[in-house]
Amino acid sequence: MKRAILLWTLFDFVSKADGLVTMIPGDSITTIMTSSSPAKHSIPIILSMTPGTTSPTIEEEKTALDYFDDMQDDRIDRADQIPIDLSVFEDHLIDVEKLPPIVELEYLQDLYASSESANPAMRYLQEERLRFFQKVQLRGGCCLVKFDSNSQYTSTLRGMWSCMEAFYRKLDAATNETNVGTGTSAGDTNNDSSDEPLLMRQHLVRPDQSSDAGGYDFVQTYLDSETKSVMPTTIQDSLGCNHPAASAVEDSFHALSDLSKMFAIILASGGLQRPIHEMKSLLNGYILDDFGCCNHRLCQYRPLDGTNTTSNDHATKESSSPLLRSHTDWSLVTCIPVSPTPGLLIFDPLHQKWLAPDAVVNDALLAHEDEGQNHSQYCLMMTGKAMDMLLGIDGGMACIHQVVPRVHQHQSLLEQQQAPKQRRISAPFFLRPKESVSVQINEQCNRKTCTSEEVALAMLHGVYCKLGA
Repeated sequence: MKRAILLWTLFDFVSKADGLVTMIPGDSITTIMTSSSPAKHSIPIILSMTPGTTSPTIEEEKTALDYFDDMQDDRIDRADQIPIDLSVFEDHLIDVEKLPPIVELEYLQDLYASSESANPAMRYLQEERLRFFQKVQLRGGCCLVKFDSNSQYTSTLRGMWSCMEAFYRKLDAATNETNVGTGTSAGDTNNDSSDEPLLMRQHLVRPDQSSDAGGYDFVQTYLDSETKSVMPTTIQDSLGCNHPAASAVEDSFHALSDLSKMFAIILASGGLQRPIHEMKSLLNGYILDDFGCCNHRLCQYRPLDGTNTTSNDHATKESSSPLLRSHTDWSLVTCIPVSPTPGLLIFDPLHQKWLAPDAVVNDALLAHEDEGQNHSQYCLMMTGKAMDMLLGIDGGMACIHQVVPRVHQHQSLLEQQQAPKQRRISAPFFLRPKESVSVQINEQCNRKTCTSEEVALAMLHGVYCKLGA
């Protein structure tokens, strides 16, 4: 039986499964099942049967987190009913007008201005924050942020991508040389100075595949509260301190953390219609900290093996099988620098379709772009489930997304099978509430039953807002 757990763990979503448990508490028999309805997952249904009766009494007992979990599952289910149109990956077929909203970094910096007064310009900024929030909500909880080609953000992201490419090339080479014939994967390779594995692993969990299918290997960094340094130093140790990109791990952590906080505070100000300085105080003072619960994942995806396909239908199914299934994140904001290799899909509820922002940016369909590392000038900002709780949004706006292999429709089955596997690296940054906030939510919202979804959202929203009272 699934229940939302807000103590942030290694993985960001839980697979859906049906279960059946029978208990005998004293003189009655209670059976707890989970619903197998395609629209509602893991809803606890209590069937209480007292000795001497012939039919059970059905009642549903839900906490605020049960209702919230159901709402998120419903949104994902509806999105999954929309088929993926593989033409989103074709250069000449991408509809640029149906990208997520694109905003300049300078625009966000203006909205972040904290001076509040009766000045008409300041009142205009508050109104503009509301309009920005509504635009992000309308398009599924996401937008693209664009940096100037000479900005510090662009330079930092270029260094980060170079660093990741160098690290994973070196790791792959060492793994191939050391583990030929042993069946040992990169994720099982150990650091010379430690018994801990070099990489962590996020599996794809699907009913029709093993847990090793899809997913990705990654190094996850965080800011250590004692040393105030970004840890672990796996990548820096591997490349050596003299490598020109070695400092990029720490630089990118701080840059994406700052950008994520600014985006979250602007959305909170617009969504709650509260002055920006109040939201800075609430988030920076009570909900967020820099340590532990904010993580930067430096990932390499493992492509699915489609070499055993025997038909075009099977090949099409395999080619669109996700490397990471559709889900929403347990975060306030997830900041994803646009990857050099497309594969990320986000759901656009306005147009009822899956979009591929990485593909658009990398194919240089934006006419004003120069050739080269255009992707380093963009970050995709996505809202997470903690933002839904903070804002108390009925229906939710946490961005639904998944990762699939990029496939060219014009390729034959043989060409798809023989095509070299593309390395896909990705570097999402998760801005999450600090641990004490998640503990409070569990204590106050995961014990008592709730009467409706509206009451549940009010409870979750209230816990957040009372933190700054």
